[in-house]
Amino acid sequence: MCEIVNARWGKTAHITFLFFAFCANIIVTSMLLLGGAATVEALTGVDYRLASFLIPWGVILYTSAGGLKATFIASYLHTVIIFAVLITMITMVYIKVYSSNQIYAFLEQTVSYSDAECE
Repeated sequence: MCEIVNARWGKTAHITFLFFAFCANIIVTSMLLLGGAATVEALTGVDYRLASFLIPWGVILYTSAGGLKATFIASYLHTVIIFAVLITMITMVYIKVYSSNQIYAFLEQTVSYSDAECE
């Protein structure tokens, strides 16, 4: 994308776009890292600062050991785990704990609230 900006609008626009692209990458990376660290802290009790330090080292180690293939396999495995947890939770909530009729009744009750009742 940055090369397209360079070809269309020139070097100044290219450098500006590159700066904002790097800033966006830094922000997204830090959000993912801190979100993962907060999750690890909530699940295991490990301090989030330590988890923020250890998570990148884990990624560095399995990437350096297995290369790009390890990165794709790990990404696929993490996605499978997330979907398994989501399907399990949906099954528990909508089938075992509550029936679909109860969920619909809860939604109808919520929709019938006035503005004053919501506050």
